[in-house]
Amino acid sequence: MFELVELKTGRIIERYDYDFDEFIKTKYGGFFSLIIDDVFTSGDVRPEFAWRRSKTTELVNIP
Repeated sequence: MFELVELKTGRIIERYDYDFDEFIKTKYGGFFSLIIDDVFTSGDVRPEFAWRRSKTTELVNIP
């Protein structure tokens, strides 16, 4: 499971029940930043948002 977060506030924008490693291999295109094992890779277009492995295993409604 992985999520898109706003780095400035820590607010979760989206969360997906999809394997994070598979997402990185097949879907990630560099538009947003990426955080893997506390290593930050800046995104090309929207670096203020980052994909990261989710800290929870539950999907919730995110406003």
